[in-house]
Amino acid sequence: AQQQNPINQSTSILLELDYLTTKTNLTGDVGIISVDQPQLTEEELSDKNGEVFEFGKLIPVDIDFINQASKMDVVNGTVYRLAIQSDGAKALSMYYNELDIPFGGKLLLYNTDQTQIAGPFTHNHTHHTGVYATELIYDDITVLEYFHPNYQALEPQIKINNIAYAYK
Repeated sequence: AQQQNPINQSTSILLELDYLTTKTNLTGDVGIISVDQPQLTEEELSDKNGEVFEFGKLIPVDIDFINQASKMDVVNGTVYRLAIQSDGAKALSMYYNELDIPFGGKLLLYNTDQTQIAGPFTHNHTHHTGVYATELIYDDITVLEYFHPNYQALEPQIKINNIAYAYK
């Protein structure tokens, strides 16, 4: 069977949210990438799946955050933002196959009402393998926001290859 791409790029849904990584008081629209929810069996949805307590499923994706995010120039740098949504998720977590944040850059993840904020993730969090995962954000939409300072010539690499879809 042909593997279908679970990503539907959607620019029609926009969220109006405050920017959190910049001291400038800004609100702006965030474009959303919609990821199809995984197929779940009755057994997975019930609590009777043996000793292993599964709370979620990984959805393979190919998201190049820096290239797909909307960009806004601010006084001292550039802010990138992108929201990732999967209908019905109790929480979402991002798995990166490339996470390279240069010095001065910072990545935040948050829910749509901005009551849960993860980060800032900085160059101190990057591993030489580039592999990383960020904590579950309790919402079916996670907003990623990255600030890149003007003085930094090195480009960030933020690539997501899996999303953990929490259904419990």
